[in-house]
Amino acid sequence: MSLPDYQGIIVKAGADVASAVDVGDLLDLSAVKDKSRAVKRYNPINSDNQIVAAGALVQGAINMTVLYDPSASQGVNLLETAIDDNTEIIVIVEMKDSLGTNGTTITRTCRVTNFKVVGEQEGKYKAEVTIETVGTPAETAAA
Repeated sequence: MSLPDYQGIIVKAGADVASAVDVGDLLDLSAVKDKSRAVKRYNPINSDNQIVAAGALVQGAINMTVLYDPSASQGVNLLETAIDDNTEIIVIVEMKDSLGTNGTTITRTCRVTNFKVVGEQEGKYKAEVTIETVGTPAETAAA
């Protein structure tokens, strides 16, 4: 099984789209999109047909690991402030499918639900961050 290739993906965070800055050196990203629907299956006793009902669309949590410098002013520091202050933050993921101007962009309003600083790498610590999407992300096609 090969690992996903996130080389060239850009992840930004900020209070709004205009002020969003690069999160920093991204080491891992669990998903670009993660959504699902709960499923309820019914098996009527008077039929061989199974009935499948899908529930509401749910946006899954997204995890990322970023090199962390507490004195820096990168997006990862804004994510830490968002969890400390219990505020929403904009997270933007730009994929590497650019047609010349920019790649497909997914913009989501999020709550940071986990922020953990772990061991050191290359003089910096690693921050493991979990974000939960609030509402429906906006997707803009590559240009």
